[in-house]
Amino acid sequence: MVDVGNKIKELRVAQKLTQNEFATRLGVTKSAISSYENGSRLPSYDILIKISHIFKVSTDYLLGCVDEKSQTVNVSGLTDKQIASIKSSIDTYRTFNVIRGQLPQDMQKRLDEFVEMGIWDGGSVTLEE
Repeated sequence: MVDVGNKIKELRVAQKLTQNEFATRLGVTKSAISSYENGSRLPSYDILIKISHIFKVSTDYLLGCVDEKSQTVNVSGLTDKQIASIKSSIDTYRTFNVIRGQLPQDMQKRLDEFVEMGIWDGGSVTLEE
């Protein structure tokens, strides 16, 4: 059986939402949230879709159809060229993460510090003098 409840709780806690706050956002009672999370009740399709929108994850992730927590991004109002640019950036970050993961830990740490300093903006390197 799919453990939707644990995923909902994990996502809620990660967002630092109380059951009451989450219930208000969903338009349900706190006891409904508790029932979802403890597995005694499954959310309706409508509520499942609302949950996916709140946490920006797919319903497939919530239902256990995919293991990876993929986030959804609303690209409405963007041109095809802009959407392609976003997809390209995502591919670049994935490649970066793979390469980073192959480095020794001390080099990963130095690279992380370099990125966190804001010198690298995701597309180019700015040299400071």
